[in-house]
Amino acid sequence: MSEMKGCAHLTIVLFAAAAATAGGAPPSADFREQVEADWQLQAQVLSQAASGRARPRGNVTTKTDAAGGCDGIKDGKWGFHTEMCDNPWWQVDLGQPQPIARVVVWNRCDTPARTSRLMIKLSDDGKRWRTVYSHNGTPFGGFTDKKPLTVTLANERGRLVRLQIPGRGYFHLDEVEVFGPSDAKKNLALARPADQINISQWSGAHGVVKKPAGSEPKGASPNPELAGRWAKRGKLLADPLLDFEAILFTKRVPGSYSHMSDQYYGWWSRPGGGIYILRGFKSGSPTIECLTKSFKAPGSFLRPMLSYDAKKVLFAWCKHYPRLRGERNKMDKNNVPEDAFYHIFEMSIDGAGVRQLTRGKYDDFDARYLPDGRIVFLSTRRGHAIQVGRGSARRTLQTPDLPDTYVRCGGGPGRPVAIYTLHTMDGDGRNLCAISPFENFEWTPSVAADGTIL
Repeated sequence: MSEMKGCAHLTIVLFAAAAATAGGAPPSADFREQVEADWQLQAQVLSQAASGRARPRGNVTTKTDAAGGCDGIKDGKWGFHTEMCDNPWWQVDLGQPQPIARVVVWNRCDTPARTSRLMIKLSDDGKRWRTVYSHNGTPFGGFTDKKPLTVTLANERGRLVRLQIPGRGYFHLDEVEVFGPSDAKKNLALARPADQINISQWSGAHGVVKKPAGSEPKGASPNPELAGRWAKRGKLLADPLLDFEAILFTKRVPGSYSHMSDQYYGWWSRPGGGIYILRGFKSGSPTIECLTKSFKAPGSFLRPMLSYDAKKVLFAWCKHYPRLRGERNKMDKNNVPEDAFYHIFEMSIDGAGVRQLTRGKYDDFDARYLPDGRIVFLSTRRGHAIQVGRGSARRTLQTPDLPDTYVRCGGGPGRPVAIYTLHTMDGDGRNLCAISPFENFEWTPSVAADGTIL
């Protein structure tokens, strides 16, 4: 599967409330800036997808791919990606020779060892290079652990900043930042022209969107395209079907392993996000409220469900353990803490009364209320049972670390891919029952108007 830099995951549930109008005061400056920044990010991601991330074509060049290394987006994936070759490099042009005090390198987090011998070189003309730093062979991180490589330089100047790894291999980084001595917060490399040795099947066309210097009237969009999108947005929000005023949603940092199955395993989780309510979304100054402030430990939230009376919320949460993604034997559940697995929680719509409904070393998620008060959800509790039902589910309560059943597409003990299937339980977590006889994945259950599980 190809990966797209900068994607965000958002789960949305709507609940009815008083209607609001789409008119009123124009959007505030802060809100306008956030919305337009998101539109620009969408355009960039779509451009990458259209260019064929897995197979470069069209106008993908060394320069367009290299732009992803200084576009300001940090997500733990790759901003640029060379082909395998001897001594691959990436560089950024600061525009003119100037003092350089610090270089911050955000690594691609799923293969950090490839850059353990990273070198930093400077040049004024692109012909004569001098090495100002060579890394010591220790892997370093970035977005996932918030520990990028920070290189402090003394009395160094240059126009071109080149990063290179010795020997034969692929070269890819998430982001490179360059700072001078006069302003410790100004990233000199941001949106500057960049280049690299070659492109690969993972290269993409990264269009860096710059805000034009504005002489527009106050409150005006900076260009006609954005003005058109604002007009379209207003028309959409005026739809009479939008007869509610609040949206329940999840903020979630995508997992550290990008796969449709693995996104639901707690050991790949990355911390951040929560369950939120957005109010006044049709106004110019919407507000958000976090409902999960009581969760103090770093963790990940999944796919909320609102009760039929709009008073309660189901969701899944797991605690984040940075070391787990690198655990070589995840099949041995002694190596994985119980709270590192996703479990089902319930709370009131105001965030109070949080209670945990499932336990054990099994991933439980995608919980949905049933009309009779029970809850249906997905779980890896199926395990090795030949016949499943109340008995097999009960055994997961008696023994909280039974082995799972895995599919062959997994990567062994370091990346086991456990099967998850449908289960039910009472509203208080009792009377657990496996209701699916299948031995393969089931996905995203929903409940039809007649109570049928889809």
